[in-house]
Amino acid sequence: EPPTPDLLQRQPYGRNDQLVNAHMWRNILIQSAYQIVTQMLLLVSGASFLYDCSDVPGFKGPECIPLKHNGQGKNLEGNYRDTVIYNSFVL
Repeated sequence: EPPTPDLLQRQPYGRNDQLVNAHMWRNILIQSAYQIVTQMLLLVSGASFLYDCSDVPGFKGPECIPLKHNGQGKNLEGNYRDTVIYNSFVL
């Protein structure tokens, strides 16, 4: 998008001005606290409320199963809980 006339007329920022201002620091700290709390909740107690409903070939049993305490679901070679934690971090 082209610059607005107001943007072109304003004075440049000073050489010693902060790159991250107080408003940005507040947002960074709030987002960091949210991610730490969410990921710790998933790590510590995620196995108690997460279910693995994936379609695993050769699995005999119910369609959805609760996770084991180590975070494994139907696929014993992977860790379902850690995948959920990673996806919560990325999103």
